[in-house]
Amino acid sequence: MFAGPLATNTPSIALALNYETDFTCPGSSRVSIQATVSDPDGIASVELWWKRPKDTAFSKYPYPVFSHVTYWSTSIGQFFGRVYDVGTVSFYAVATDTKGAFTQSQTGSVEVLPCPEAS
Repeated sequence: MFAGPLATNTPSIALALNYETDFTCPGSSRVSIQATVSDPDGIASVELWWKRPKDTAFSKYPYPVFSHVTYWSTSIGQFFGRVYDVGTVSFYAVATDTKGAFTQSQTGSVEVLPCPEAS
């Protein structure tokens, strides 16, 4: 019985997320997220998937993830992401190489803390 050719593009993408652990005052601050990605075939794209405090499922982050020489980055906060609720923002990155192989990072999260009360 012939099952077809074996896949020749086994993913070998190295992906690591770097980010701050929390931010205060929804709507007034941001968290920067960096994905360090490498692959011998080259990286074609990195997408961020996220879930805001009131979301019930992950969705593709609708704002750009910028390519730098050694990493990709974006921010979540008032302008990118419109995070206005206190709670947990969870996210993960998906990197795709130039031959179509892809890998997903572990899920990271940040806590959105309440704004400090004015004194």
